[in-house]
Amino acid sequence: MGPQSYNVFTNYMLFILEDDVDVYNYADDNTFVCSGYDYESVKDNIVRNVNNVITWFESNNMMVNPDKFQCIVFGKNENLGSFKIGKHDIVPQNNVKILGLNLDSELHFDTHTSKLCQKAGNQINVLARLCNVLDEPSKFLLYNIFIECYFNYCSVVWHFSSKSNTYKIEKLQEKAL
Repeated sequence: MGPQSYNVFTNYMLFILEDDVDVYNYADDNTFVCSGYDYESVKDNIVRNVNNVITWFESNNMMVNPDKFQCIVFGKNENLGSFKIGKHDIVPQNNVKILGLNLDSELHFDTHTSKLCQKAGNQINVLARLCNVLDEPSKFLLYNIFIECYFNYCSVVWHFSSKSNTYKIEKLQEKAL
């Protein structure tokens, strides 16, 4: 089934969700979001809705991969216990990766910045090894293709990032240039 057919087909899944849970879809990635002041009620809402969605997937001959399930709680993370979705235990984590963005429970983006700097730094090192071989336009083109994309992806995160994270990224960009 192609991506467009898959999206049209799975749009029906949205009708089985209750009002207290939002879902964000991108291709075959579904993220469920529920907010509230009481962890237990939020957990119950998520579990009920995700179990309904799993049942919907199974009744439509589709597979769910529970190994990819992740849970993160924003706010007070005091002794949060695991919960069951189907037969699988889900443990709230301090850091999850969603569509290439590493979210931490306090929204500091330290892990995201570190991984971004590591990936971009590796590409910068490759470009540095080629600097004597390539002319200026070729180096600039390679920078735009292989390095700049790391800095531009989810750039809204930098508005909420700490000064130290912003400094790391600026220094890496200076090194690349």
